Amino acid sequence: MNVSGALSAMRRELGTSLLAWIPPLLMGLVISGLCAWCAWRASGEGLLADGYIYLLMADAVQYAPASDALDWRFLFGEYPFPPLYPLLLAVVQAGADKPLQAFMLNAGLLGAAFAVLARWYASLGIPAGPALALSLSFALLPISFLTALDVQSEPLYLLLTLTALYAISRAPARPGAWLVAGVCCGLAVLTRTVGITLLAAFTLTLLLQAPPRRILALLCAWLPPAGWLIFRHLEGLTASYFHQRAFAASNVFGSLWQVVWVNWRAAGEAVSRSVDLQAAAPVQIALAVLGVCAGVVFLRRLCSGRCDAVYLLTYLGLIMLWPYPEHFRRFLFVVLPLAGGYAMSALDYALRSSSSRRSASAALYALPCVLLSLATPSLLALRQELAAPSNVSAVSHTPARYRWPSLRMAVLAAQAFDPVVTLLRHARTELPAQACIASAIPEQVMYYARRPSLHLIHGLAAPASVLRQCPYVLMLAVRSFPANGVPPMFPFDALRAELEILDVARVDPDDSISGARAILARYRGAED
Repeated sequence: MNVSGALSAMRRELGTSLLAWIPPLLMGLVISGLCAWCAWRASGEGLLADGYIYLLMADAVQYAPASDALDWRFLFGEYPFPPLYPLLLAVVQAGADKPLQAFMLNAGLLGAAFAVLARWYASLGIPAGPALALSLSFALLPISFLTALDVQSEPLYLLLTLTALYAISRAPARPGAWLVAGVCCGLAVLTRTVGITLLAAFTLTLLLQAPPRRILALLCAWLPPAGWLIFRHLEGLTASYFHQRAFAASNVFGSLWQVVWVNWRAAGEAVSRSVDLQAAAPVQIALAVLGVCAGVVFLRRLCSGRCDAVYLLTYLGLIMLWPYPEHFRRFLFVVLPLAGGYAMSALDYALRSSSSRRSASAALYALPCVLLSLATPSLLALRQELAAPSNVSAVSHTPARYRWPSLRMAVLAAQAFDPVVTLLRHARTELPAQACIASAIPEQVMYYARRPSLHLIHGLAAPASVLRQCPYVLMLAVRSFPANGVPPMFPFDALRAELEILDVARVDPDDSISGARAILARYRGAED
């Protein structure tokens, strides 16, 4: 009788759990459809720098023979990106010539991530309706649509981290959830290196709670990143995220403090621009109030040793030391939903102490409404630009558009870069297959010219040292974005006598005496 009753209770629990997933999954399908529509006309041009590399890595995994200069060994040797996302791109046959598959993959990943987010909100004690509405509001923020326009690993990373956190919230009742969380943590590190913060938080939580089969859960979490590190070491892949950003050895603390200060300012701007592209003052004030509410719950959960709070603390601590402030909107995209859950938990607690449960639940819908009202002007602007005529859609459907305050300026910038693209595509057909082209924009060089490229930042003091390894060089009349310290037209002045000019991209392609936007040259001091 007891066994029968237990089985019946398990069936009821399973049925209730499955029913609870239906609304989030339906919402996820809608979000995937919206993101797919948003990215349908997007192209591989105008991506952020990492997007070019991911597509090239996917191509190298799928097609590149061992003799190809852009094979996986070169790309993973020059860029320290973990392998899971480019491998997934290869599975769906995305690549430099087929970026659409990458956009559709990310649309699906985003929909799944926001479905899991709604369930994680419910695990915080937030009623199902407000939890779903809050997840939907984050899915509709401008930052979510900008993410859908790019080829980045954030959608996969967000899905893995939220799945791990949700599984941990279920672990006390279901010990097998620790194994699921461990697998997701290990895969998160194979998606983004900063996932080591989730792995650390998971390990600490697991050791403190000491559930059954914790050794197996730890192995599930640690073996994937350990295996990747061993593989990189054995293959001699030594790329580092810091190889283009050097600290002065004599003043490490001063350099770190400068990075933290720059990142602090970048983080404040990134939060507001994730909701409102113009970062209006009222939006900043409203988000600051919500941030205070979220901070209270965050501190309470941190003091209780909750995995999500430990993860958030370590994640934010690490990215504040990460010397890439221009990418902070991407970095914060994967943790802002956690802060939103904390803010709603604070609101839920305050309302329950002063009103009935039903009225408190209804009032919780105010937070998603506030977020969407703050984002509405930007969402309307996005909608208008995404429906722009075909002559500007190639710009309006790219993340590069949002480096500029207006579509007109973004179009002018893209038009100014067009002659450089033409030059690189010409180099693709004219230069030898193994020709290496040094440049301040190596990602775009490899994408358009399909030739290996080394960064000129390594040759600021002695440019000839780089050009002996990489004898072709692309010199730009403008500074690259993000700024990396390479001067315009470097190293033309330093090595003019040793450079053989091969091609010139001019301001006016039809005027042979107009100024140069870019020069492709060969360093004659290199060995043939």
